[in-house]
Amino acid sequence: MPIRDLFVRDLGRKIEGVVKVYDHAALAQEIREFVLTDWTEEKLKNVLDTFTESLDARRKRAQPMDDMGIWISGFFGSGKSHFAKLVGYLLQNQAVDAETAESAMDLFEKHLNDGRFARDIKRRLGEIRLAASVKTVAFEIKSKQTLNNPNSVAEILLSTFYESLGYSDAIYLARIEKRLESRSRYGDFKGEYHKLFGQTWEEGRKEHEFNRSRIAKVMARIYPEEYSTEKAAQDGLMDAYRTEKVTAESVAKELVEWVDSQPTTGGRQAHLMFVVDEMGQFIGDDRNKIEELRALVEQLGNQGKGKIWLVVTSQQALEQVCDRANLQLPLSASSTPVSA
Repeated sequence: MPIRDLFVRDLGRKIEGVVKVYDHAALAQEIREFVLTDWTEEKLKNVLDTFTESLDARRKRAQPMDDMGIWISGFFGSGKSHFAKLVGYLLQNQAVDAETAESAMDLFEKHLNDGRFARDIKRRLGEIRLAASVKTVAFEIKSKQTLNNPNSVAEILLSTFYESLGYSDAIYLARIEKRLESRSRYGDFKGEYHKLFGQTWEEGRKEHEFNRSRIAKVMARIYPEEYSTEKAAQDGLMDAYRTEKVTAESVAKELVEWVDSQPTTGGRQAHLMFVVDEMGQFIGDDRNKIEELRALVEQLGNQGKGKIWLVVTSQQALEQVCDRANLQLPLSASSTPVSA
């Protein structure tokens, strides 16, 4: 018998050198192969403790917590992206194995045997399974830079969030789509667009800057009460484009509104979690970027009160990034550094 046949797992499987936080294809395998060291076990317990404390505070209507930022640092290949990805999808806890329909928690709990904090982690996961509903949005930030405002953390975050909901990654257009859906007209819009131009709206919006006349034509047809002519609809689109407002405060407001609009299935509280890879490299020594991130964390914490979480990775510790940007103070009181 060949030696490779003695092992349960395929020894010939290609091992990726870097874990991609946004890649769902290998998620089940990555959870199965996660190595739970004393360090990762302790840090995971700390994250889960904070998350469940936040849940408990809101359930008891006590003073809400605003601790919701996690900074994970470590050298290239240290496992920071793997850990960040695990946290995000463990809390989301959707089915990740197509064959067995096992969830992320189901797979991960097989690691929890005799570790120092194994029982505590199991208990926390059980509490979260019963009391929280989490949507995780994971991405590598430099790959999401836009041409309009490539240096804005808040804009990239909001654009990626809307894209995860199936809307356009152009924020002004996503807001229009969301408005259409809230009025139960989004289906009418997409149907009319396909009928007039012979392509799906999802294809047409990829070149929205060149197709505004088409968009205006459809809007005038489905909203005659608001737009008497196509010209009026086109003017409305241009106004939406020019007056698009994206600040840390406005982004937090939009995200909180979305979380609060979600149904509380079985009494589970809705949450939104962002896992943003390579934030430190994106920031570099740009003081404006770190200041914007600080403002965003503060707004998400203040407005979200534990409903919205932000997990970022970096090859540098938070203090190093702040020093490089000539900032002496920590990013925020509600950010927890985790060094890999």
